[in-house]
Amino acid sequence: MGLCEHLEEQIAEDIKLLKQYEDELRHEADPALKGRWNARIEELKQRVREHEEELRSLFASSVQPEPVTSESRQKLPTPVVLLKNSRTSTVISRKQFLKWAVFGGSGVITALLFRLCDSIKIPKDPEPTPKPTTPSESTDKPPAISVDEPKYIEPTKDGDRFAGLPLWTVEFETVTVNAKGEKVSRSTHQAKFFKEDLGNGVILEMVSIPAGEFEMGSPSGENNRDGDESPQHKVSVPAFFMGKFAVTQAQYQQVIGSNPSYFPGDNRPVEKVLWNEAMEFCQKLSEKTGRNYRLPSEAEWEYACRAGTTTSFHFGPTLTSNLANYRGTSTYQSEPKGEYRKQTTEVGSFPPNAFGLYDMHGNVWEWCLDHFHDNYQGAPSDGSAWFSNNDNGYRVLRGGSWYVVPWYCRSADRGWIDPVVRFNNVGLRLVCSSE
Repeated sequence: MGLCEHLEEQIAEDIKLLKQYEDELRHEADPALKGRWNARIEELKQRVREHEEELRSLFASSVQPEPVTSESRQKLPTPVVLLKNSRTSTVISRKQFLKWAVFGGSGVITALLFRLCDSIKIPKDPEPTPKPTTPSESTDKPPAISVDEPKYIEPTKDGDRFAGLPLWTVEFETVTVNAKGEKVSRSTHQAKFFKEDLGNGVILEMVSIPAGEFEMGSPSGENNRDGDESPQHKVSVPAFFMGKFAVTQAQYQQVIGSNPSYFPGDNRPVEKVLWNEAMEFCQKLSEKTGRNYRLPSEAEWEYACRAGTTTSFHFGPTLTSNLANYRGTSTYQSEPKGEYRKQTTEVGSFPPNAFGLYDMHGNVWEWCLDHFHDNYQGAPSDGSAWFSNNDNGYRVLRGGSWYVVPWYCRSADRGWIDPVVRFNNVGLRLVCSSE
């Protein structure tokens, strides 16, 4: 495909995106957010005008554009600002644009440049159907992997407690795989957790995460790593409790009284949650229970995900669709292709990590407290959240989702988006601490 065709496609995609932005504006009641949507609409219109002018220039020159190859791909026009913070003048780079594209499950981000990447395929219309679907590609099944059902030990009268709640004990199995996705070992672990009764039979389970140290970030040789995962640095993390699962739709409904999710299901993770709405959920839950609920810091999240491992995933050097919900038709190492479900799955559908946490890879991206920083230079070493002076800056997400290829599900991978844009692959997981 030549440059003219790419520009034509970009203009068509931008016009489609413009209609979506205008629809968001019509349904937005907050005057401040209306202003931000108006600014984005004007930026997008300007981009369309610039691409149209470039297209006219190409036609006028009567020069046959060169086909897009791996060598010429970098010559394609870099996108103008796609989503720019209304209080800053930071322009999103091509690398950032590609990173934004992994949140395209809700159709908000234009997929043009992302489709140019050799190893990633994105459907023309990324808006999925909530109905169960079969994979879009025929695949060889990855090796079957199963673990024993967890065993629960009820708390005793004089047993351990946290913030007035008795601690249960659960015994569970984990698995480790090799680069082919084959199970090479299984281990038995125990974890403590408490149950928070939210009413109407809705229970929130919070798992005890022990204090410890770990190397945050990824080594230079890790496949498909990003520069924002450097430098690796040692972080000491105090003990805390983390949600056994991502927050479910039933839990969100019980606390907030509404459910924004695209994929309905009480036991599926809630999605399409803005960062401020995630913070509101934590605040209301804290008021309801008298305990301190919040989003995790980025360091807490990665520490909890790794659960003592140093590999790309807590399962080992690779991931399969029998271990997590992601775009399983793409591979990370030498494992066979798997299933691309095109939707969320119920929480707890896959094996846990060594801390007893489920779905830390894939299903939905999970909000963190932190602002996004380009790298870890100057990052805290005590596990606390890292903030900037710009309260409206990008916020960090972790874990990957049902929509993305496996390298975006790595333990060290860092996502970031504007906190006021909704995606049907973004949810949250809670932390509870004594502070």
